[in-house]
Amino acid sequence: PRSTLLYTLFPYTTLFRSIGRAVNLAARLCSLADPGEVLATKEMMTALMVNTPSESVGLRDIDGFAELVEVVRLEMPDF
Repeated sequence: PRSTLLYTLFPYTTLFRSIGRAVNLAARLCSLADPGEVLATKEMMTALMVNTPSESVGLRDIDGFAELVEVVRLEMPDF
């Protein structure tokens, strides 16, 4: 998913906004997560975080996405 960072300059104030699929997905995953829990997509884990322990929580129907999304819970790594 791609996102865009927008900024608007008002007198004395600069506002930054991010829009797009990635931002929408991140917000939806945050709303699904329990307190202290971090959720991500299986796709993100495969591509970026191959050494981070995770547990599948299954396919989820996420508003704004036509396809079901495979969601995983990130686990605290053992050090």
